[in-house]
Amino acid sequence: MIADTLVCILLVLGVAFGISLNFIGLFRLSLAESVVAGAALSLIAAWGIAWAVFISGAPLWGYALLPAVAAAGIALTAASRRGAAGILRDPGARDLVFGQLIVTGWCVGWLAFVRSHSGGAWTGDSYEHWERAHFFLRQWPGYRLFIDQFEMPARPPLANVLTAAFMQVTQLDYGHYQLISTVLASLAYLPVGLLAGRFGGQRAARIAAVLMMLNPLFLQNATYPWTKLLAVFFILTGLYFFLRVRDDDEASVRSAVICALCLAGAVVTHYSAGPYVATLALLWLAMGWERGWKAPYPVMTAVAVLSGACVLAPWFSSIVIFPSTSRRNTL
Repeated sequence: MIADTLVCILLVLGVAFGISLNFIGLFRLSLAESVVAGAALSLIAAWGIAWAVFISGAPLWGYALLPAVAAAGIALTAASRRGAAGILRDPGARDLVFGQLIVTGWCVGWLAFVRSHSGGAWTGDSYEHWERAHFFLRQWPGYRLFIDQFEMPARPPLANVLTAAFMQVTQLDYGHYQLISTVLASLAYLPVGLLAGRFGGQRAARIAAVLMMLNPLFLQNATYPWTKLLAVFFILTGLYFFLRVRDDDEASVRSAVICALCLAGAVVTHYSAGPYVATLALLWLAMGWERGWKAPYPVMTAVAVLSGACVLAPWFSSIVIFPSTSRRNTL
């Protein structure tokens, strides 16, 4: 059981860090920023791959592409100058990686004490996500009402698709569903540590890990199998790179793209991201007004919007796809 748990944890973290980490050097960020941006972009890429496998009708063994691509990315990164050795030498990146491992282990340890989930009025919400994970394992007809109320497009699907993909590679039981949900939720530490380091230095990033581990609200959300904390991960990562755009340096354009991708990822994860994304969008417009919409701000804005739209498109397209496919009974 312990070995199986460790394999599952390494699978999720490996995909989160592995898929795009080798390519994040294209954004020419600091190593600490690369760790967090790499995790966000890896999960967004994993969402795209898993969605393509599901919607295309390809065999579900295609979900194994996620760990395969991640393993290749990790191997290439380890061989590069900015690879594993570089991360371990960089104090900021090293603290984030080890802090994430500690926070994830702490959350999984508390999960071991959970005997049952009640959730009060949230019980149906939790059960609906369990049903949706199985839907993306093609265990339901194309048209169905989750908890007898909601159609598939009614909820943002990113976390459910990823959970289904990881379950397909491991085991299709509730224990693995809980574990995968908790590991994904624990990733909320990464942008918290990065933001703490920005404002308070390396020591603040370490303190942030301790405070999160001692925060009962964080632990409750991390050990309850739903999608909110993964949305928090994307929101806070988007916030960090929004601040990098405000720094108005040579990395601003690249930071704008990462910000847009992360905010779109948050929307495709949970509706609670909406107010935060709307607020940052208004601040973005205010920042453009402040700068007089001088170049390259208009082009940067257009590229950012297009990048975010690419992440949102699969979910929005499902509004059209699923009613028609259900009538033809093809799923």
